[in-house]
Amino acid sequence: MHLPFSVFCQQPLRPPQLLQQQYFTPSTYTTVYGWKGTASYYTLQVNGAENANAAWYYPSPKSGAAQIKDYIAFGKGVMVLA
Repeated sequence: MHLPFSVFCQQPLRPPQLLQQQYFTPSTYTTVYGWKGTASYYTLQVNGAENANAAWYYPSPKSGAAQIKDYIAFGKGVMVLA
């Protein structure tokens, strides 16, 4: 059985067009995750507070993770409200 990628995440992935981009600053930080590829990061800035590398996405995922291309995941205590 094939499960959608978001089942494997603590929070669901968000398409970038649904987010308020003014809070996202690209970071130079990257990580590599086996079957997904290289993740690029954003630093979040909201109400004067900064949370470095708190959101990430896969701009060029490996073929097994193609469905998550450019979708954004969050960590480091970030709560995304619908």
